[in-house]
Amino acid sequence: MKRLHVLLGVLLVVPNLLGAVDIVEAELESVSDAQIEFINYEGPHDKIETIDQIKNIGAGLAIQPIETEAAREQAGYAQKYRILHIVAPSGAEGYNADLFIIEENAQVDHIDNVRRILSGYFEASYSISAERAAALALFTTYYNAVYRGNMEFFRENYSSPVIEALDPQKVGISRRYSEWPGSTQMVIPLTQLAGQDMPSAESLSTDEVVEEVRTQEDRGVEERKEVVEMREEELEEDRRQLEEERTQEPDQAEPEAEPTEPEPEPGPGPEAAETAEERSTETEAEPAATVEDEPEDEIDQREEELAQRERDIAEERESIAEDQQELIEEEQRQEERSAEEEADQAEETQATGQPPAEAAQASTPTLPFALFRRQDNQLLGRLALLEPNGQIAARSTLNTIRTREPVDFGEMYVAIAGEDNPPRAVRLVGLNQENLELEQQSETDVYAESPILIIDGNLYCIIRDSGSHYIGKFNTQLQLQQQSDQPVLAYTWLQQSGDQLLAQNDVDSVQRFRTSDLKAE
Repeated sequence: MKRLHVLLGVLLVVPNLLGAVDIVEAELESVSDAQIEFINYEGPHDKIETIDQIKNIGAGLAIQPIETEAAREQAGYAQKYRILHIVAPSGAEGYNADLFIIEENAQVDHIDNVRRILSGYFEASYSISAERAAALALFTTYYNAVYRGNMEFFRENYSSPVIEALDPQKVGISRRYSEWPGSTQMVIPLTQLAGQDMPSAESLSTDEVVEEVRTQEDRGVEERKEVVEMREEELEEDRRQLEEERTQEPDQAEPEAEPTEPEPEPGPGPEAAETAEERSTETEAEPAATVEDEPEDEIDQREEELAQRERDIAEERESIAEDQQELIEEEQRQEERSAEEEADQAEETQATGQPPAEAAQASTPTLPFALFRRQDNQLLGRLALLEPNGQIAARSTLNTIRTREPVDFGEMYVAIAGEDNPPRAVRLVGLNQENLELEQQSETDVYAESPILIIDGNLYCIIRDSGSHYIGKFNTQLQLQQQSDQPVLAYTWLQQSGDQLLAQNDVDSVQRFRTSDLKAE
């Protein structure tokens, strides 16, 4: 089988030292698609779990690897997640693997939570620190996104039992959260390291992976520091093993038997003479010294590879230091700019009597605009602020807006957002008018395509309660104040008529409701 990295060859030449099955990121390191962007669900939830609760899902999947010729263990969690620990018989080619499977009933919808589950699994199964487990989980998600559905890649690099467990339609992880449940088999490559149950950070640290980590806002400085420390520990262990091999005494030759008087034998025939001559020729062509030189050549090669790893680690430490210094300098520049802006604003306010921020806002008005995408036969969007020339000045992190025309209400832009797929929910949301950050969210379920009316400082829309739909009345904190005493059709339009609201309550009939108390008339 073709190997992608020289390091694998280094590991394979010491079979006598390879004992425990362990996680390796040797295959994770080939991630090359920069700027990988996962589309996560950003919207209301009916149920929110803590980080510890999410990590405990992974801990519940923990499998303690057993040292057998072959194994296929599995663990599950609430029929939502499953781990397959697959170890091929000794001597089989290709990587073994842990498969992290996201079942159809799973509700995970953000890549951060996928990583938290993986991190909890790594901590519990392989006894590594939280920081190291988090770094490993990060690269595992990138790796599986890059090689999503690439069966040729997996066949080339993994053992037969692993390949047999893979589904071409599910292997890897999609970059879109809606495609995770029931369609995800995340491959975690395994290897055998010398008596240690620790991930191989060295295999993770290729240029492609490091550059991907560096695209983060903080350049991934802390995670990279953690990985470098792991690489240094692995290097030290590999040097120790190499030194043991170099100083190991060769096997003692068996003592020669005492010479005895040989019994007379018939003289060799022509065939025997020819065979003796061939043996003599082979001995001259392949002297014993040549056979003894081969292990020494292997050791020298591995020593050079270890020296190269040491140089690579030093370069990465230098790169981390440079990135960290740039971050510090950028923070200082930002503080200086802020101080200068504050001084300029104070000077302008003193000169004109008008705060410059208000003047600037008045001179460059922005308009709310919903930017939609089609996903699973529905439209989901972000709220944006557009300048008069159409340039986008800001956009919300919330990406599940359902309302085509957000309304101005209580110094917020209010819209309907979310998905009707528990634990996700469809709710009213209020976004800050300057930066589009989420400020308020209703606790009441709302019909996704409901119209929104603002009447006398109150907001009216269609809500859902116990399987039926009603008109709901909300205050500026998006708290439900009243609901209609009679149900209406979910898809009804709302029309104001004086102090009444008109809503459809049947296929061919319209009901009137008082805006004051939402009682039918």
